[in-house]
Amino acid sequence: MSLVLKTTSLNRLLTLLIVLAFSLCAWAAPAGFGQPMGAITPIEAHAHDVSAIITLHGPIDAITYSSVQRRLKEAQRRNCSIVVFDINSAGGLPGSALRLAKLIASSPLVTVGYIHSAALGTAILPALACRRLVFAPRGILGDGQDIASEHVTGELSLPAASKKLGLVLQTLAALCRRNGYDRAAAFAMVDASLTLDLVRNRLTQEQRLVEPVVRRQLVLATTAHGGSHAYHPWVFVKRVKAPGSLLTLSAKQARRLKFSAATAQSHDDLLALLNMVGPKIFVMRLNFLERFARWLAEPAVRFFLFLILVVCGYIEFAHPGLIFPGLAALLAMALLVGAPYLTGLANWWEILLILAGAAIIVVDIVVYGGIGHLAIPGFILIVVGIVASFIPGGPAGGIGFSAATAGSLQTGVAVVVLGTFGGVAILLLLGRFISLTPGLKRVALRPGPAAAISMASVLPETLFVGAIGRATSDLRPAGKAEFDRYPVDVITSGEFIEEGATVVVAELHENQVLVKEAR
Repeated sequence: MSLVLKTTSLNRLLTLLIVLAFSLCAWAAPAGFGQPMGAITPIEAHAHDVSAIITLHGPIDAITYSSVQRRLKEAQRRNCSIVVFDINSAGGLPGSALRLAKLIASSPLVTVGYIHSAALGTAILPALACRRLVFAPRGILGDGQDIASEHVTGELSLPAASKKLGLVLQTLAALCRRNGYDRAAAFAMVDASLTLDLVRNRLTQEQRLVEPVVRRQLVLATTAHGGSHAYHPWVFVKRVKAPGSLLTLSAKQARRLKFSAATAQSHDDLLALLNMVGPKIFVMRLNFLERFARWLAEPAVRFFLFLILVVCGYIEFAHPGLIFPGLAALLAMALLVGAPYLTGLANWWEILLILAGAAIIVVDIVVYGGIGHLAIPGFILIVVGIVASFIPGGPAGGIGFSAATAGSLQTGVAVVVLGTFGGVAILLLLGRFISLTPGLKRVALRPGPAAAISMASVLPETLFVGAIGRATSDLRPAGKAEFDRYPVDVITSGEFIEEGATVVVAELHENQVLVKEAR
């Protein structure tokens, strides 16, 4: 009997342990058998077999806009059902950011912004244009320092406040209304004058970001709850943003304020969160031409282009017919203006100024035979156009006056001034050492064999400083002149001399005769 009781007790104990083990397993895997512990629940209800990841790295400019437009079309062509924008940008041109935000918002595809590093400045516009935001653990969003917004005062919900909104704030309001983001927090990212407090409802646990006026109204409001007639559901939590600063959200803050739908610890977590289960995931980046155009727009590269323009342009004007310096100057001019135009820095009127200045100089050379007083306004127009091409446009076009504008203006002036002085220094060095450098001897004009013989034969007798002759061709500024019936290749210092005019030898060099018109 005792043995039977012991056996029964042992069986009951084993049964209890088995039931307890199964209970622990069910608690560890509530989603059902086969799901691993800590499995990620997707925030996307539908699985995506074909998807695309579009990188949005670096400054936001016209190249960024056109590139994203190209890549979105490619994603649609490949039948992608979701597009993830991998954002890591400190901002850029407000106009380009506005256009990019509208492009993303109008896309028929599911758009998700992945803040894996930072979306600052104007980069908050394309980020908030996405239907959802997913943050990396160290991702941050906000600090729209480079956005020129109007000063907003008073309660944000008042109709009068909406009349004061600039183009950027109007776009932010529309994006927040469309995608469900907190409008007050979005405004605080671009308007330093706002003050925002965090309040919480003790009944519903709802949290809001409000201005101090609204916070006082909510905290003082009462409601009937549990038989009490003076219950205050709203309580003040903390001040999130003080005046004089711009709001920047971390991953945790963005999650709490419902800007972030989830936090992805890794790339695999991101794919799992977005239910990107298909084998086709296309990663789309800037192509070579887009990267090259952005590189050409760098201030250091533009400085060297301006240096080439000054040096090669002067050599071509001083020694016409060499062709290579002229081609190099034209190429430098095209790259100097074309690259900023592609990135959105240069406007059409700046290019028009440069072309008008170049046309004036060409007319002065062709019609009047050299660089004279008419070329001065031409050079001024070119310099003004080049400097203006460094200044970014405002959100609504034109020039936006801000701290960024002043910095860009200083950069443009520095490039032109330093490039001019650097070009003059290089030309002086070339003039000093040209005869000692074999590769640079080609820069100087050399007379033909017949002219060399003529010069050799007449130099001792008829050619000397002050000798008088007659131009037998137009000097533009190079041409031919006759001294005591001997033809000689000559060149002027830049002035135009008509055929038949009397000329006088001003300088004699080893292989060049410099003349001027006799007065």
